[in-house]
Amino acid sequence: MSNKDQPRGFDKAKRKAEHLLKNGTKLKDELEKGVKKAKDESNALSVFLDDLQKLFRMLKAHIAGRYKDFSVSTLVYVVAGIVYFVNPFDVLPDFIVGLGFIDDATVIAFVIKKIQSELTSFTLWEANNIIEE
Repeated sequence: MSNKDQPRGFDKAKRKAEHLLKNGTKLKDELEKGVKKAKDESNALSVFLDDLQKLFRMLKAHIAGRYKDFSVSTLVYVVAGIVYFVNPFDVLPDFIVGLGFIDDATVIAFVIKKIQSELTSFTLWEANNIIEE
């Protein structure tokens, strides 16, 4: 897929994701920021909250070593989606009431579409395994 097919600003998030995947501590920190932001903004995120939470669970399972059947590209997309979401000053800044999360929803939908087959595999695995938080 060419960069022109990606949502605006996603390439920068992918570069940061690639860096974070090399640093477990910073990766965990970014995940924690995303989980907190999603909790704090859950009403505004209702349109894409379920998909976002799937990405959180995928990354948590990977970090904990419970699920390893991800391709590197899937991990980059998952982390990039979270990175984009965490950034309050993305294409549409989050503080713009009514519009601030539209670009985040677009990016999360893009990520879900790109990783659909691996997301399906993860969802099946998840349904058959008890995941402790």
